[in-house]
Amino acid sequence: MRIHAWAMIFFGVLMTVSLIMFFGFGQREIDKYTIEKTPIFDLGVNIDIDRYSRRLENTRNLSYFSSGMMDFEYFVGNIDVNLESNEINIEPLTPNMYDDYKNLIVSIDNNYKEEVDYIEFFGLKLPIKQLKTPSIYMLLKPKIYLLNLEEYDEDLVDFINNRYFLLTEEEYRSWSFNKDILDNLDLYGSVLIDEKLLEKDNVRLLFENLSENGIITETEFKIINFKED
Repeated sequence: MRIHAWAMIFFGVLMTVSLIMFFGFGQREIDKYTIEKTPIFDLGVNIDIDRYSRRLENTRNLSYFSSGMMDFEYFVGNIDVNLESNEINIEPLTPNMYDDYKNLIVSIDNNYKEEVDYIEFFGLKLPIKQLKTPSIYMLLKPKIYLLNLEEYDEDLVDFINNRYFLLTEEEYRSWSFNKDILDNLDLYGSVLIDEKLLEKDNVRLLFENLSENGIITETEFKIINFKED
């Protein structure tokens, strides 16, 4: 009787455990996921990543350089910006301006090349300097700029006259003209002349002699005020 009782108890416990396991685990659904690799497409095209990297670097350098130029407040000379090729060409008026921009360029991009030559005549030795980076070309060359002063307001004429050599019709003296031009070419690198002075015979004669020695006469000239309201 005891054996049968224990067998029934054991059977009851086993049945209970089996039912618990069946209802607890046997009816769970298992979701199966298949993870596939992302397909890779080979276009068969060779792309020069370096070319785009260089263009981005040039754009960044030009941005830094433009910002630095604005800190000088004024730019005097000639400037040309090519947004398509990310290049800028500048011709500052004086050697001091050239040196200021050179320091700025070198601080941004040490991948530069500089060439220096000289024009010698009448006892003068005037520098011709070129500085090149992948995105900036700067030229310093002695020139005579002819200005139509009627296109400039009085304040701008005063600004030019206070910082550079500007010879107006009122200040022209025939007996000292040649010496004044040569002295100030030596001092400033380039000089600014009222174009009305071309009517003077000795002015034209000196300009012809200077042209034969590599000093060209130019009418294109820019003054940019970066701080103007």
